Amino acid sequence: MDAKRRREAEQRRREQQRRDAQLKREAEQKRAAELEREAQLKEEARRKKEAQRKREAQRKREKRLEKEAQLKREAEKKRAAEPSKRRRFSRGLIWIAIITAIAVISIIIVLLLTSDCKPASNEGLSTATEAPTATEAPTAVTEVIPVAGEWSQWADALPDNITTDGYEIETRTVYSYRTRETTFSTEQSEMEGWVCYEVAEGEDAYEPWSEWTSEEIAATEDRRVQQATFYRYKDREYKTATTPTLSGWEKYDESEEWSDSYGDWSDWSTTAVTGSTSRKVQTKTQYRWCSITEITETVRGAWSDWQLDEIVKTDSTDVETRTLYPYYYYYCSNCGKNNRYSSSGGTCELCGQRSINQISVEWFTNAWSSASQYQIDGGTYWKYTSSEPRTQYRYCTLSVHTTTTQGEWSSWGDTAYTQTSSRKVEQRTVYRYCDRKKEYTYYFRRWEQNWSEWSLDAVTATNERKVETQVFYQYQNKSSVPVYYFERWTDWTAYTEQPIIQTDNTEVTTKQQYRYRTK
Repeated sequence: MDAKRRREAEQRRREQQRRDAQLKREAEQKRAAELEREAQLKEEARRKKEAQRKREAQRKREKRLEKEAQLKREAEKKRAAEPSKRRRFSRGLIWIAIITAIAVISIIIVLLLTSDCKPASNEGLSTATEAPTATEAPTAVTEVIPVAGEWSQWADALPDNITTDGYEIETRTVYSYRTRETTFSTEQSEMEGWVCYEVAEGEDAYEPWSEWTSEEIAATEDRRVQQATFYRYKDREYKTATTPTLSGWEKYDESEEWSDSYGDWSDWSTTAVTGSTSRKVQTKTQYRWCSITEITETVRGAWSDWQLDEIVKTDSTDVETRTLYPYYYYYCSNCGKNNRYSSSGGTCELCGQRSINQISVEWFTNAWSSASQYQIDGGTYWKYTSSEPRTQYRYCTLSVHTTTTQGEWSSWGDTAYTQTSSRKVEQRTVYRYCDRKKEYTYYFRRWEQNWSEWSLDAVTATNERKVETQVFYQYQNKSSVPVYYFERWTDWTAYTEQPIIQTDNTEVTTKQQYRYRTK
């Protein structure tokens, strides 16, 4: 019976081992799938992060360029305001020149009536106020080559099939200009390619004004001098950087902000982590399991002594029985039990006395047979039929013991398991985090490295502009011979995106250009 229970227990143990091995293989397969999925997610997160980092870098570059462009536009706007002042001053000089010219022309007309001097004709000279014709200004010829997704080259007109329905279209204004040149001669009244616009003679015959100079010039009988205050300036220029120092620049401000991008995720850990402004935290629950096998065994206590009183077998008491058989022998009452005899009344072989009259009855488990004499435990016995065989009893207590055996723990994984009678489950919380840093922007300024050119236009000093002034001189020497003044316009320049401001001595023309790309 014990051997059968042991075989059953061994069979159950082996079956449980097979189940454990199967469950372990399934768990390892699940874990491998989880690791592969986690690696895929990690790679995907890395790619997204890289794309986000590039977008962030692009956004910061665009933001920096936009700020620098804004500062540049403000500086250009300030400079653009200056020519209007110069134009007002120039117009004043022009009116003085016109009045003077009228007077001079009146004198010349009188003199021409009595002189053979005939100024060259003004034919062929375009005035500064005439708009250039299409043939006078060069046309930028561009070949339109549409490329899918990329901008075409700039062109003066769009192809007929290009519309805003399927294309992004950009326009720009381009500029071309020509300038008025002047010269004079005291030797000839005509010059090829030039137009004579004034003749000065007699008391009014002066050479053209000299260039302005900072050297003081004194007026004489044959020289007239004029002086004027010239201005030059430096504007502040601005720049941003990510380092707190910049050679040659003054730092006047700084700002900080948290980066929108985070670093790599840490490995999962059971150490608790707290999120903050600079740290992002993720948590998840992981599980592991092991198999549980319960083995119920009945444990016997010690057997009691044999007894004749009947004992009843129960669930908690086991009982064994045995049958005892009576055996006897006679021995000599005079010399003891050295010799054994099957009957009484005989003469002892040892002492010669007729004293074989004592009987000894003993009980053994040796069953009776048809033999007349028995050898039991080294002694000689005879079957004692005067008594019947009798039954003896003994018992032991039975106690039921249940033992639980636990298999090996599986690896920790994200798959949730439910605890059952045959499976034990543990769970834990794991953490991972990624950090981000503050990004610092430093703002610098300095005065422009070079002064502007000296100019007659008055300039006012401000916090953003440093101004210097100086008196300049120019002179006209009296001429003893007539002075002939000539002018002409230069050729038109090629078109450029740089805005050109029209003045009395600069003529400007503009046109629109287009480019496009597929949406």
